[in-house]
Amino acid sequence: MATILYARVSTADQNIAHQRTQVEQAGFVLDEVIADEGVSGVTLPLAERPQGKRLSDKLRAGDTLVVRWVDRLGRNYQDVTDTIRQFMRQGVVIRTVINGMTFDGATKDPLQQAVRDALIAFMAVTAQSPRPKSRRTPSARA
Repeated sequence: MATILYARVSTADQNIAHQRTQVEQAGFVLDEVIADEGVSGVTLPLAERPQGKRLSDKLRAGDTLVVRWVDRLGRNYQDVTDTIRQFMRQGVVIRTVINGMTFDGATKDPLQQAVRDALIAFMAVTAQSPRPKSRRTPSARA
């Protein structure tokens, strides 16, 4: 049973090392880091990314997948929800660092499943939401 960090950065000003540091500071002991650099989570589903495909092939039942936040898995609602559900069906535990969520697919209680699925949906829609621009020009204001 391995603990694997999946990290993704899409721009040069982002940093994989920063994600790893946050994960380790949160107390995770990692067996491996799998990372995609310079890859958009908007335009490229996890399964089509070079290291995303490797991650999917590597994960086994009982493994823990750690991500800083679900937006590292993707920035498309359907892709993120499908990915998390697929990993849970495989018996993989998904843990997020920023909000300390754990998704493991273990519950059989319908109410708990509904709450879990609602949380996954909320997190996925948040991942898809456009990120605010740090600098706005006067002509870009509404």
